[in-house]
Amino acid sequence: MAFLPCLFQPFIRLFRRLCRDRQSPRSRTSPNSDDHPSFPPANVSVVDSQARVDGLRSHCSRAPLDHQSSSGLQSDRSVSRRSSLLDVTSSPFSPLHELQESLSMASIESNSSGHVIYVPLPSLRELITESKVEDILREEGLVEDLHAEAEAKRIVQTSMKLFAILVSRKRGADILKFLDEGISDTDLPFVMKPARAGSERMTLQTNGGRDIRTLIEWTDSDVKSLAKKQWRMLAPVFEQDEHYDFPVAQILPFTNSRQIEIESGFSEVFQAFIHPAHHNFWIFPGCRDRHAVVAVKKLFSSDPSRFQNERDMHITLKRTSGPHPHLISLLFTYKEGGKFHLVFPWADANLRNYWKRIPLERIDYHKVLWSLKQMTGLASALSLIHGFQLPDERQPGRHFARHGDLKAENIVWFASYPGCTDADGILQITDLGLASLHNIGSVSNGDPAGVLCTRTYRPPDNHRNHRISRKWDVWSLGCLYLEFVTWIVLGFDAIVEFAELRGAEGGETDELNEDNFYTTDLRDVRPSVKAWVTRLSEHERCSDMLYDLLCLIMRKMVRMDPNDRIDSQQLHQELLNLLERASSNGAYLVRASERSPI
Repeated sequence: MAFLPCLFQPFIRLFRRLCRDRQSPRSRTSPNSDDHPSFPPANVSVVDSQARVDGLRSHCSRAPLDHQSSSGLQSDRSVSRRSSLLDVTSSPFSPLHELQESLSMASIESNSSGHVIYVPLPSLRELITESKVEDILREEGLVEDLHAEAEAKRIVQTSMKLFAILVSRKRGADILKFLDEGISDTDLPFVMKPARAGSERMTLQTNGGRDIRTLIEWTDSDVKSLAKKQWRMLAPVFEQDEHYDFPVAQILPFTNSRQIEIESGFSEVFQAFIHPAHHNFWIFPGCRDRHAVVAVKKLFSSDPSRFQNERDMHITLKRTSGPHPHLISLLFTYKEGGKFHLVFPWADANLRNYWKRIPLERIDYHKVLWSLKQMTGLASALSLIHGFQLPDERQPGRHFARHGDLKAENIVWFASYPGCTDADGILQITDLGLASLHNIGSVSNGDPAGVLCTRTYRPPDNHRNHRISRKWDVWSLGCLYLEFVTWIVLGFDAIVEFAELRGAEGGETDELNEDNFYTTDLRDVRPSVKAWVTRLSEHERCSDMLYDLLCLIMRKMVRMDPNDRIDSQQLHQELLNLLERASSNGAYLVRASERSPI
């Protein structure tokens, strides 16, 4: 039955012309004619199956038409055109009417912008083609046949969105007036302002501040409607690493947005799906035609400094060192409603949820090797943060950074990722919100009292008057690695038990009565931590590799004095040595031999 529309199309075109001739017998007058087309009959009836082309619904009976006054035909150029009255009097079977209905049917809902609708870019390109626009120009008598092809090409190439906006507001015939003023898609969005100082009547300007003369003929309600509804055709196409300042009315091409997934004192994170045609990046192989699933981080503070700090960290790291497989990639940022947003790929879980979700029933060679690879990769990403160079014209010299809040919740897991060939996925460091840049001469001059981070992983530097340095992160990562080894040897429930044991050792000081890793007198690592490490090292599932890893953690990372801690580059090299040995010796990775206590 698919051939039927093609079979009946010549008859449908003939029927349209007959309807149009009955409505406006003088519609084909000479170019200089001042006659206006007469209004169509109030009711038109036709068989539904013949009334639509390209599978669109029939709209044979509609509400009474709003007969607006027309300014008549213009003869600025050497072509004949009919007034915008045609938009409200066109036959329900005309190409112009069909385009209007098609644009309405192509609209989809944006969940991130108050449940408003927009027309995706592919739909605009599919509906507004040169052949279809030429057909409209010819069928409606807007230009002479001689000029129809050239005008259609100009509309599609320069003013596709503007034409769609006008058609959706039933003012499609005004497109040539806008073009005569030199107005095209580059002048969108239009900005509303009073027509005259002190006047209540409104008009629109281009985004460059130029008045639009064509709108003088429009009613105030039509002008306001155009200003409001234009956003349906102006959903942005997001570019990698770009920043956007959106007005409140901007409609974003987000669909199926979920409620808030994560909330902290500084931000909230929600999941969103970006229409595949509205971004130029692709996150996973084979997903170019699928929605991009992203995590949108909305900062509570409107202060641009905090936002700029996090954005600069990501952009600078990427530009100076390239993308790192174990560091989350910032896709783009935007400001909307006075709030800043950072957009990242959506991860499958954070590390704590991964530990909870994936139990290790036995020592598995591949899983243990994967864990060591990930710990090595995280150390590599941290060394990148600590060691990258940033040329600064205002302050010559090298600049360094630290993360400031390493914890299991700020490590995310992707089941698959571009460039990752491991079937178990990959871990990445995320949330650089507390990260900061330091000049090499001042990297140790940070005040610990002003540092905000998770207390569990915070080092004693905060209370022992040690200035902030990159060794802060090494302590935090060491605590995280202890939990990682706990998961491998004893499982997730043991991680919870470990935290409870540390918390039970708290003293009278409320601030220190927590599950951190050092004693309340700030002199040593907590006895519960030492006892836990002994328990791990003596367990039958603690292989020689895990034993060596525990030694590295306790002897070179979780040290009270920052000067006794290994730096991140040295840590990465130590882990590479373990990884090289484990990769070539399976017994070292999963078997235990006799060894001395740690």
